[in-house]
Amino acid sequence: MPATSLPTAGPDDRQETVPFRQFLLKVHSRCNLACTYCYMYEASDQSWRRRPRTMAPEVVSRTAGLIAAHAREHALGRFDVVIHGGEPLLVGAERLAALLQTLTNALAGVAELRLTTQTNGIRLIEDPDLLPVLDRYGVRVGVSLDGTAALQQFHRMGDRGRQPEQPGVRTPHPTPAHSARRLVRLTQCAERGALEQADSLKASYPGAPATGLHVLSDTFADAAPHPGFRACRRGTAGLEPVCRARPRSRVSGGGLYAHRYHPGSTPLFAAPSVYCDDFAVPIDHIGDWLRRDVARLARSGREAIR
Repeated sequence: MPATSLPTAGPDDRQETVPFRQFLLKVHSRCNLACTYCYMYEASDQSWRRRPRTMAPEVVSRTAGLIAAHAREHALGRFDVVIHGGEPLLVGAERLAALLQTLTNALAGVAELRLTTQTNGIRLIEDPDLLPVLDRYGVRVGVSLDGTAALQQFHRMGDRGRQPEQPGVRTPHPTPAHSARRLVRLTQCAERGALEQADSLKASYPGAPATGLHVLSDTFADAAPHPGFRACRRGTAGLEPVCRARPRSRVSGGGLYAHRYHPGSTPLFAAPSVYCDDFAVPIDHIGDWLRRDVARLARSGREAIR
């Protein structure tokens, strides 16, 4: 499917435009790992090969200004900026400090800025100058892991197949469990300054996140009513009738938007999630426990009244 193909927002053109509350800056387009499952580098969309390695300072400056303007326009008390990649810490301590200072200066007195970054952690081991920079600007750090050490060694490969030294952090791998409501409040700025939808859409078809918008010529006000964001905002209303009628959809929300893609679906992301059967197991299990517990509490309450 060509990159210019866009999902439609559906028949309701009266949808309220929702302001963005999370901005993802792709500050480095490459990674120092070659994970076997990566949708960014191992799936059909190979556009990363044509992208510059780092985000230019003028793109950072312009994006920071647009975020500040968006916050003022919608009176946002606080919002999140995620420093992302590729592997974002490949930018190095000096460039990272300059980027964070630009964001801090632009947003000072406008709204509360919450900074986070998602990293595989290897650069934290290799470059001791990074942690002081992250600490200075109050950046919250998420380290992606793949479960046990054995699983990490199996899925994560470095240069020329070499298994890299892994950070000794015992935390679960952050899973892509964003709801449709969360996705629509996020927009990302790619290395060249293109405004895009979530990277996870690259697992669907080449060019799926594209909007045709750019920070040097457009604003976040232009991005908010984009058909892709509007379609995502429909949530369960954007599902096919059969899926929407299932009781579990009220719990799952239809699952991650990217997982609802099917080339024969209209709109493209209206199909049941590829993990629909998997959702059923925990949802039904939790539901059974809740029904039993509520019934037991109700009996206990009636007996106490007597």
